[in-house]
Amino acid sequence: MLQPPGLVMSLLLAAIIVVGNALVLVAVRGSATGRFGPYSGLIGVRTAATRSSDAAWQAAHRAVWPWALGCNGVALVAAALGGAAGNTVAPFLVCMGISVAAMLAGAIAQLVVGHRAAQRELGER
Repeated sequence: MLQPPGLVMSLLLAAIIVVGNALVLVAVRGSATGRFGPYSGLIGVRTAATRSSDAAWQAAHRAVWPWALGCNGVALVAAALGGAAGNTVAPFLVCMGISVAAMLAGAIAQLVVGHRAAQRELGER
């Protein structure tokens, strides 16, 4: 029989996921508005096309923003709900499963959409 993770552990896991997804949203929004550029470190959609120019970088992140808001927003909310459900097994696992699935879907979609938007900006195929 499965045992619940406990309130402290579930809140800690939820906090890590919530903060991580919030940072993704800040990074994507900042990159879309020009606050963070292609040479600002390790943030953003980093492909050869997106790092080719500032215009390609911003175009990629403007295209990615709806995906980040949707997927990472769902992951953030699901993780917060999972943290609150830490004393129960099934709701905790369902919420955290949804959170992880949304993060993975968002990461893949953002990479594909961002790279394609940067290529369009650069006039490539």
